[in-house]
Amino acid sequence: MKRQRVYVDTSVYGGAFEKEFSEDSNAFFDDIQAEKFILVRSEVNELEILKAPVYVKDLYESIKTNEFLIITEEVESLQKAYLAAAVLTKKSYNDAMHVAVSTVAKIDCIVSWNFRHLVNFGRIKAFNAVNLSLGYGLIDIRSPKEMLLP
Repeated sequence: MKRQRVYVDTSVYGGAFEKEFSEDSNAFFDDIQAEKFILVRSEVNELEILKAPVYVKDLYESIKTNEFLIITEEVESLQKAYLAAAVLTKKSYNDAMHVAVSTVAKIDCIVSWNFRHLVNFGRIKAFNAVNLSLGYGLIDIRSPKEMLLP
């Protein structure tokens, strides 16, 4: 079976240290370490991790990245389209950028604990409506719990 390319947003790294999310976050990272997934990160992750506590940065740096995505004009254009379509507001600039960079790179799934802006049925439909209107494919967004393999 082909390994899935997963883009992990910063909330999952922080979730490894939160009571509610730690078990599933750490189990998901174990699956990544066991090479059940191909881990993809971006410049957006790098910027967000700068603001994280040291222990979150240490976890982030300890997990091998398979692929690194850069922000291109195409990514910025798609991110602006999400904001223009009111999928998210300008306050959620980085969240829209996570989705845009993942969509352009044809990522199999974004993994996040951000239920308000990302792992949200209505928002996923809205992101995909914009994607389809601009000729991009669909994007899937799941929590680490949903990604755990049996």
